[in-house]
Amino acid sequence: MSTAKKTNNTNINQSGNGALTPPATGITTRRSSRATLTQEEIEKIPNTVTNIDTAEDYLSKNLLCHVGKPYTLTHLISVLFHATQLKGVPLPAASAMRAADFILKKHTAYHVIAALAPQIAKVLNASKTMAGSENEVQTAAGRIEAAADALYESVKDCHNAMKLLSPSLDSTQQCLNTLSTQLTDRSTRTHVPQNSQLPAPSYSSITAAHLSPTIDQAVARAAIRARQIILDPSPGGTMFPPGTPHENIVKTIKEALATIRNYNTPPGDIRAVTTFHNGGLIVELENEHLAAWLRTPEGRSTLGTQLGPTVSFCNRSFPLVAEYLPIQMQIDNKNFLSTVEQENGLPANSLMSI
Repeated sequence: MSTAKKTNNTNINQSGNGALTPPATGITTRRSSRATLTQEEIEKIPNTVTNIDTAEDYLSKNLLCHVGKPYTLTHLISVLFHATQLKGVPLPAASAMRAADFILKKHTAYHVIAALAPQIAKVLNASKTMAGSENEVQTAAGRIEAAADALYESVKDCHNAMKLLSPSLDSTQQCLNTLSTQLTDRSTRTHVPQNSQLPAPSYSSITAAHLSPTIDQAVARAAIRARQIILDPSPGGTMFPPGTPHENIVKTIKEALATIRNYNTPPGDIRAVTTFHNGGLIVELENEHLAAWLRTPEGRSTLGTQLGPTVSFCNRSFPLVAEYLPIQMQIDNKNFLSTVEQENGLPANSLMSI
């Protein structure tokens, strides 16, 4: 069923499917005017299609569109063309829709050309830029080629220089290897193990390194006394008769020394003999070893036997002053004197007291 509404002498028929049909034209006795509705008024007319969702649903149900494809301008033109083929569409409506389709197609082509024109212009500009860049690339390539040629020549010169220097470098390397071997051997010979500890310097060695000249003189005199032995006559006796010439005394002592020599006797002879007023003698020998041997029990006994029972050995003692002793030194220890003798290379029992 269709309903008709009369407005201003104009009949607007609306079918059940929502399609508008042109008003029926009949014989009238006077000219009738067609009312013009605005787009907003047409959209408000009751119909099956009232918004975008109902529009897409209507087109899909009536198979007027490509389901699943976006509604582009070309797609909508196709929808209009297919709508003209619906049954019951009046010829004027079909002709109007076809006219709208052809106009839209024209505008579509125009918009496509308008959209493509800037892109084509950009492509042309890019081609021109590339043409200019090609010349620059060719220029840069020429420069790179020239630089590569120069680099090749430099490498070639370096290679020739290396060929010339190779003999000298080989000789230098041999010298360095020889020097390294010598230094390694020397360091091996002089190497001190890390776990070995050097003995701490003694007080005597530190003191001896800072002796004054007067102390050096005293040391020299002590060295002379170390080469001397003292012979005293026994109480109530004499070694030589009074008035015995000095050379006879020296000769007698030399003969006695020569007589008592054995394989244990160190080499050396008598250097000088000094006579005291009490008849005692100081005999200076050539070295300390011979004097030390004569002070031993063996030396005393054999020399006393040759010189007679009236001769006795006398131990000489000298007072020494040791300044600035460290306070931590245990001078009351009974082994203190023997320790000092060992540190200074003195014979045993050389120090009597402290």
